[in-house]
Order: sequence, then structure tokens, then C-alpha cells
Amino acid sequence: MTNTELTIPEGSGISAILSEDQSDLIALISRIEESARGQAALLSPDSKKGRDGLKSIAYKVSQTKAELDRRGKALNEDAQRQITIVNAARKTATEKLDELRDEIKAPALKWEETEKTRVDAIETRLSELSDLDRANSLTTSDELAAIIDQITGIETGDDWDEYRERAISAKAEALAKYGRDLEAAKLREHQEAELARLRAEKAERDRVEQERIAYEQAEAARIAAEKAEAERQERARIEHEQEMARALQQERDRAAREKKEAEMRHEAELKAAQLARERAAQVERDRIEAEKQAAAEARAKREADSKHREKIRTDIADALRTMSGAASPDQIAQALLDGKIPHTVVTL
Repeated sequence: MTNTELTIPEGSGISAILSEDQSDLIALISRIEESARGQAALLSPDSKKGRDGLKSIAYKVSQTKAELDRRGKALNEDAQRQITIVNAARKTATEKLDELRDEIKAPALKWEETEKTRVDAIETRLSELSDLDRANSLTTSDELAAIIDQITGIETGDDWDEYRERAISAKAEALAKYGRDLEAAKLREHQEAELARLRAEKAERDRVEQERIAYEQAEAARIAAEKAEAERQERARIEHEQEMARALQQERDRAAREKKEAEMRHEAELKAAQLARERAAQVERDRIEAEKQAAAEARAKREADSKHREKIRTDIADALRTMSGAASPDQIAQALLDGKIPHTVVTL
């Protein structure tokens, strides 16, 4: 099937194929299926050439489908009335040829999917062997021994296929790497255990020494406390005697001070009484003098008022005398209004 699309007839023959009966279309599709399947049967998906051949046959089936569809569209342009019939034929051709395409290509795709699954599974198993970062400087020897046991238990038989040599190499490298890590961990743990033992011994020696020092300090403190208590009691006895002597002297001093204070209060009271009498006498003298001064001032004021009144009277009488003839009441009133009478003011 070098050019599958060339089996489609030209001219009016395509009308018979894409007819309502579809018998010619079915016959054509059957011939294409027979040819495509016949050639596909000669190819194996186990080889790249076979897989490429299967894909090529499927591609040509797609070309035939496209050509049928293209010619069907051309018929629609020439005969619109057959659009429904032709579209149905196109749909049939498309579905059948799509099924044929998928049928031809399926073995190749299935092989590729199976192969990918196989390779992915092997790659996953290989990554478990190639993972050299499952331990660090703090991983214990027991943990490393468990990792080594896990790696040792991984078989590297024929099921690894073409990856077997890589698996064997990765397993050996991992065992060597974790073996070195295990030896380093054992050495580290031995050193840590020895260091812990030495520290424990030193801690015990320090504890014994601290207990000895604490006992000596406690004994020294006891002796010092007893000595301090004896000294305290002696000081208390001396202070008691001194306190008694001070109390006696204070009593004597207090009696003398009270006597002196009483004498001073008596003397102050005498002086205060004398000063009070003198102040009272002075107050009385000041009162008498003030009364005399007030009487004199009152008398002087009365005399001054009398003289002032006499002067005003004289001034008014002189003003009235200057008036011609006997001053009548009207004349006096007019003189008052005119301000001719001194010391008088008429308020309007």
C-alpha cells in the first residue's frame, strides 16, 4: 500500500462511493482495511523499523480519510441537495478510518507505553541504589547497618535487563560508601562512649571533691558560728552593763535637767508677769493720752467749725447789706440764683 489514497476513483465514480447506499464506500473502506492490515501484519513493534512502518501506514490511512473528506466537500459544492447524504458518508468514513488508524497504530503505542513503564520502574529501582544521601554525620551505626541490609537485599538479576550492569555498579558503590560511613560511625560512637566514660569519671571525682569541700566548709562554718555566738554573748553582757550605766547616768542627767528647766520656767514666769504689768501700765497711759488727744482735737474742730460758720454768716450778711434798701424775699431769691450770695449754690 504505497499510495493508499490513489485507490479512490476520480470523477463521477466518487459520487457512487459517497452515495446514500454507502455500499461502494464500505467496499472501498474494506479494500483499504485489507491492504492496511495486510501490510501491518508484516511489521513488528519490537523493532524501530517496524514501529515506524506501522505509524507510516496509519498516517496514509489518515491521508485517505482526508482525501475522501475533501472530495466529499467538492461534491457538496456541486450538489447541495446531497449534503446530508454526503455528510453521513463522510462521518462513516471518518469513524471507520479513525478506528482503522487507531487499530493499526495501537500495537506500536502499546509497546511504547509498556516499554516506558518498564524503564520507569527500573529507573526507580536504580535511583534507590544510586541514592547516596540517606546518611549524614549524625546517622548512627545501627541506622547505617539497616541501610546496608536494605541495599544488600536488592537483587541484581536478569530482570534489570539492559540496566543490570548499572545496577550492579550502583549497588557496589552504595555498599562501599555506606560501609565506609558505618566504620566512621562506629569509630565516632566508640570515641563518644569513651569521652562519656571519662566525663562520668571526672564528674564522680568532682562530686566527691565537692562533698569534701562542702563538709570542711560546713565544719568551719559551725566552729565560726560557735565562736561568733560566744563573742555575741560577751558583747551582749558588756552592752547590758554599759546600758545599765548609761540608764543610771541618763536618770541623773534627766533629774538635773528637769530641776534646771523648772528653775528657768519659774524665772521666765516672773519676768513674763513683770513684763505683763509693765505692758498693762503702758497701755493705760497710752489710753489716757489718746483720750486727751481726742478731746483736744474735738475741741479744736468745734472751735474751727464755729469760726468757719461765723465767717460764712458774716459773708452772707455783708452780701445782703450791699443790696439797696431793705432786701425783699424776691431780691434775695434772685441774688441766690445769680450767685451773688457767697457760700450758697442753687441747684436747678
